[in-house]
Amino acid sequence: MMAARLTTTSFLIISLSLAFFPFGVAAQETINPTSTEPLEGDVDEGEVIIPIEEATGEHTEVPSYLVYENSDIPIVLPRSTWENSESLEKLLRWLPESGHEPPDYHPLERIVVHDLGCPTTSSTCNNDDTDPVAIIQSIYRFHSVTRGWGDIGYNYIIDRKGRIYEGRYGGNGVRGAHVYHDRNCENYNAGSVGIMLIGNYSSSPIPEVMQRSLERLVAWIATTNTLDLSATVTTAIWKNPKVGSFCDVSGGGFNSSFTGPVLLSHGDIEQGNSDIFDLSQINRNALLLLEGASLYVYNIENEVDIYQIKDGMRISYSDEIAAEEDLNSLIPEESIPIETSPTSTVETLPTSTEGVIEGNTPQLPELLAINENQLLAFPAEIVPDYAENTILRSLTRSLTFLIENGVRKKIISSAILDSRGLNLASAISVTDRELASYPYRGLLGFSEGSLVADQNTGSVYVVEENMLRHITSAALFNTLNFIWNYINPVSSEELKVHTVGDPLLFPDGILITGSDPRVWLVDNQDRRHIASARLFGVLGFRWDEIQQLEDYEVERYDEGLFVFWPDGTLIRGEETEEVYLVKDGGNKEWIPSAEEFITQGYKWENIVVITQEELTDYPLVGINPAMVPEEPEATPEEVVEETPEDVVSPAEEEQTVPGAGNLGPNIRIALYSLSPGDQIIIGSVGGTFRVLHNGNLILGTSSPDEEFVIRYNELNPLGVVRFEPMGEGTILEIVSYEDRPSWNLTINDNLFRGAIEIEYSQKSQKFWVVNELPIEEYLKGVAETLNGDPPEYGKAFAIASRSYALYHLNRGGKREGEPYHLNNTSSDQVYKGYGFEQRAYDPVAYIELTTGQVATYNGEIIVAAYSSGAPGVTLSACDLGWTGFCGAEFDYLDGGVSDPVETEYGYTSCGGANHCVGIDAAGAREMASLGKTYEEILKWYYPGINLEKKW
Repeated sequence: MMAARLTTTSFLIISLSLAFFPFGVAAQETINPTSTEPLEGDVDEGEVIIPIEEATGEHTEVPSYLVYENSDIPIVLPRSTWENSESLEKLLRWLPESGHEPPDYHPLERIVVHDLGCPTTSSTCNNDDTDPVAIIQSIYRFHSVTRGWGDIGYNYIIDRKGRIYEGRYGGNGVRGAHVYHDRNCENYNAGSVGIMLIGNYSSSPIPEVMQRSLERLVAWIATTNTLDLSATVTTAIWKNPKVGSFCDVSGGGFNSSFTGPVLLSHGDIEQGNSDIFDLSQINRNALLLLEGASLYVYNIENEVDIYQIKDGMRISYSDEIAAEEDLNSLIPEESIPIETSPTSTVETLPTSTEGVIEGNTPQLPELLAINENQLLAFPAEIVPDYAENTILRSLTRSLTFLIENGVRKKIISSAILDSRGLNLASAISVTDRELASYPYRGLLGFSEGSLVADQNTGSVYVVEENMLRHITSAALFNTLNFIWNYINPVSSEELKVHTVGDPLLFPDGILITGSDPRVWLVDNQDRRHIASARLFGVLGFRWDEIQQLEDYEVERYDEGLFVFWPDGTLIRGEETEEVYLVKDGGNKEWIPSAEEFITQGYKWENIVVITQEELTDYPLVGINPAMVPEEPEATPEEVVEETPEDVVSPAEEEQTVPGAGNLGPNIRIALYSLSPGDQIIIGSVGGTFRVLHNGNLILGTSSPDEEFVIRYNELNPLGVVRFEPMGEGTILEIVSYEDRPSWNLTINDNLFRGAIEIEYSQKSQKFWVVNELPIEEYLKGVAETLNGDPPEYGKAFAIASRSYALYHLNRGGKREGEPYHLNNTSSDQVYKGYGFEQRAYDPVAYIELTTGQVATYNGEIIVAAYSSGAPGVTLSACDLGWTGFCGAEFDYLDGGVSDPVETEYGYTSCGGANHCVGIDAAGAREMASLGKTYEEILKWYYPGINLEKKW
């Protein structure tokens, strides 16, 4: 069974606009991700939340205070009133930053009012007894999780009893997600503040207590941001280009404008939207409150510092007070708001102007103590430029960061700080706005060279290039001269801040052995067998220098060539008579005759007999004994005929296309099919090739510039024509094949490693041109990633590509009955061969860095589906009707996985090859840029998988 897709709680769509309200990154500003038709008209945005009568929240006792004592300054309840649990805090995944486009912070210019849009037919829609905290939490979950936006879209929320709640994270001026004019591709969020009224007021009056709170909030916003509520203003609007029926959110700028009042409803911006109210009376009443609101300076209760709030900034006022004035005397003994009745329509009297304080200025406005969240929502006029390695702590959340290279990195452990010689006690508490001035770049790791041990497993690692390198044994630890006392025991969670790199290896020149008696020399991270005790002694090694390792440690080193005998040694194979001289650092040179052997002064007793296998590892220089003809026994007049036994069959010749080892098994890729009248022309680069038919040799070319031509009418459906490279460096060229990218027609991807076959398919009734080569070499030609992509993204896609290919290879191919495993199209994997490998240095590097690594689910290699991606969560393979993908073994393709909030997409909807199942390339790229490892990326998009190394 696939994982359940419906929860037990019903969800209600209440007048939902398909465009909804973008924020943060362009991805969330994409409209209508599921439809290809343009919208005919906008409706009320509404909310997708649980029905109000079923809404249950993590309860918080909400105070009934609406204003501060003896004032009309509204109380804004902190976000913690409704974001009141760790689980809710974790839903916040969007953090504003400077430098974003459109800007995450912008001077406020307009105030836009919305309502919840619940059905007026519901008895609970406009009910004063409905729990407002539960409703706000439901909206938050929908915006942050279901929509994938990472936060709630509104800046403020007002309930039916007039209580005002802080909404979107980030404070005054932060870009919300409450209004996007999709038909015009216009984003009104930058420079506007969104206020949501709980309830539906399209046909019902706004309760008087709610209206009064809205008036006070509008006056507060206007006063603190210097907005003229009496004016009609023209402001610049961020506009995205329109491509067909979609908005291209990857581009745009403030190249549109809007003229209208400062205070308006959503429907005043988008005609036809049900969020349209007559706000004229509210605007007039708010204007009357402006003068009173401007008479105050502010502080936090029991704190000395005093501030003005003007033009959206928090400006220090303490310096303007006479030095002899005792600031503490300015702080009221009690700054407790007045509790008002929920049914009261008038909560306070106008602000008193008494109590003016004399100072250096002619007159100091009255001091009012307000909530910390309300004061610190405004950025300080002067933001300090914090030095490198400064620790900053958020004033509103349990978040701590280190400033490093001009960016901030999240601190999750004091042990990580200790490794850097830093102390959490030195942290400076700052506002969220100050934090946003430093770009966020993921988690802070241990300092370079730190030794850390997993408290659960005891495994010891060293941090190198921000990766964990496993020190696999005490012998290796000591050999590398690490110090045991420097190991820092930490939790597994703390270790996750780093990517796990390859384990450390012994340096060159170290001798190692496992459970068998063979002794190996570590050389260039390979292990080379020392084939005899005599050679061991000749090379001056000592037996007590050998490091005894577990077999799995020995196998971490690729098996290289045998250790060569020193130059000047005479060697021969145990099954042959040819004698060679070792020279030039491990080459062998044939001594062609006994006469030359004696002439050179060599002695027969000095010849070392080695195995044939060992002998082949020495490269041959000079004359090749196999090329020297034997003297015929017959007289010159006799003709020596070659018998069939003298002909070497192809099966006896060395096969040059490897099928195992570190390059993995061979895979067969269909390049294209032939049509009547076609011909195929094969050439080679870097060496020669041979041609076989049904395994029998047709011919072998003698020079790289020779070509072989075969025509369609010469092909036999019962036969297989095979072209095999002769030599490791030979690359086959299909001269008659054209595969030129549109962006550069001078490139023709017609070069391929491995063998080329022409084979007839009884299933598809076609002759297919198939490339057969080791899977690791094949992956280097898969054109699914680009140079310049983040390394962890590249490694994640290398493993996904390998897993996808190996899954189908192990099952005999994706299409039963065809003579290949995959084809080279986007339906399988786009494969360009050796030409792509030569120009795609980054993708090739990521293939090599992850050699043999695959993703498995319950021990089986997964179908690692992937696509470019589009806005919204990933889709279910089963729900899309993919045949055979509805069993529990495919639960990792169940969908529902969201991308990072700042993901930028190349597609606005799913469909075709961009099926949105499995890993999302756009989202994975963003995760990597945020510091996630390839393992974290893969396990996020394929829940429940593990990573394994198969070769």
